[in-house]
Amino acid sequence: MIYPLGVALLIPVSSAAYPSLAAATGPAARTAPLPAISLVVATTPPPPVTTVLAPSEADRLRRDLTAIAAGSGGRVGISLQELSGPRRTSLSINGGLTKVANAFYQRTVPRIYVVSAPHFVANAGLTLSAWRGWSGSLRLRAINHYRLDDSDSSVVAGGHTVVDLGVSRRIVRGLDFSLSIDNLTNRDYYETQNYFQSRLPGQEPAFRIHGTPGYPLTAIIGLTFRLGG
Repeated sequence: MIYPLGVALLIPVSSAAYPSLAAATGPAARTAPLPAISLVVATTPPPPVTTVLAPSEADRLRRDLTAIAAGSGGRVGISLQELSGPRRTSLSINGGLTKVANAFYQRTVPRIYVVSAPHFVANAGLTLSAWRGWSGSLRLRAINHYRLDDSDSSVVAGGHTVVDLGVSRRIVRGLDFSLSIDNLTNRDYYETQNYFQSRLPGQEPAFRIHGTPGYPLTAIIGLTFRLGG
């Protein structure tokens, strides 16, 4: 009884709600033309967009290097200093690197090169800060070989890589203990090297490489007293 009653009520409601639809089904409605409808869509042009192109750090670096090379003809290179890691703990790492391109003087024929200038210099460090009373650092410094003569590329100074260690600890208030070890690997190297003419006993003058030797393995132990504070 529920379904037939629902259908009987639906039919009159539909006819009453849409009387124009029922009247439009006659023959006259089929032949009458539909009125013309004009659709006007108002469009607003988008606002102009301004794009500002700021030079990047690489562009600025390239511009500076170009200006230096054009102005002096001296050494041109890239230097990255103090690349430090996050210091969330008592252990941190930092370092620096300098790489120099081919260095020579402009308007020289034959070409005259810059001498006594390493093309690669690097340093790095591992630092321990206040760990159970201890502090210290492990340091590395390195350079590559470099020219000593402006016209002869075979005359070069030898590079080196040296590691140094230093530690310290507070014994009591006002008294600290320290230990430093230079050239931890005991490597033979020269701090400075030059190329000039000299004469040895019993020999004729000749151009030679002269160098200042670096320190061998060296340990220094110390106590630091602090007065007041």
